[in-house]
Amino acid sequence: MLNNIRRLGWIAVEIALILVALANLLHVILGEAGGSVVTSISDNTLALLQNLPPGTIVGFATLGVVYLLLRSRFKI
Repeated sequence: MLNNIRRLGWIAVEIALILVALANLLHVILGEAGGSVVTSISDNTLALLQNLPPGTIVGFATLGVVYLLLRSRFKI
């Protein structure tokens, strides 16, 4: 039961990240003609990234790479 809930949670997170990435890509391609939803998602993403302290994105990327390396090494 708990594994099913965890699996559904990760699926929801992945779908949300894909939608944010798609909205940002559409905003780059279409600009303001993409619609209000695409523009607001892109504006919110940009505001979030601009308000992060320097080095935070690099730190998260480094943690992600270390996690992927450990996961492939230990077959987690």
